[in-house]
Amino acid sequence: MYDIKKEIQIDLFALDEECLLQGRKVLDVAEAYSEAVEKRDRAKLRLDVTTANLTMKVKRDYKEFGFDTKPSDIMALNAVLIQKQYIKARQRLISLNRDCELLKPGVEAFKDRSIQIGRLINLVMAGYAAGKVALTEGASEAVDRVRTEKHTATLNQNARLQRLKREV
Repeated sequence: MYDIKKEIQIDLFALDEECLLQGRKVLDVAEAYSEAVEKRDRAKLRLDVTTANLTMKVKRDYKEFGFDTKPSDIMALNAVLIQKQYIKARQRLISLNRDCELLKPGVEAFKDRSIQIGRLINLVMAGYAAGKVALTEGASEAVDRVRTEKHTATLNQNARLQRLKREV
């Protein structure tokens, strides 16, 4: 099964890589969820087929199942529910349902992860982070460039500074 706990972790020392890989990770978890749903649906079909086959067998060979006369539908179903083949198929379906239920919120968690990465990048660009955050050289230059551009844009919007520029 897809290891959500491992993949959802954000490496604070490689936010640029995390940002670039986020789209692929969202697709990976969505694909894992889709595969789990497909396996579960196939298991449902196998359980239905197993139930039908066992029901026919109980009704046809009712004496093998301890009935003196042909059993009613309810009695046949009760006989089916205690058969090893049915129990095994049912346990498989329960296990696959669990996998689906675990992956379903994982898809949403990875969407939330995108927001978290964005917030962390904003904190780094603002010069704040809860711990030391090391960026790759290219990312560090990009952060410095954006900081400079923001600073310049803020200064350009300053009315007092604009008047001073006109006077000079």
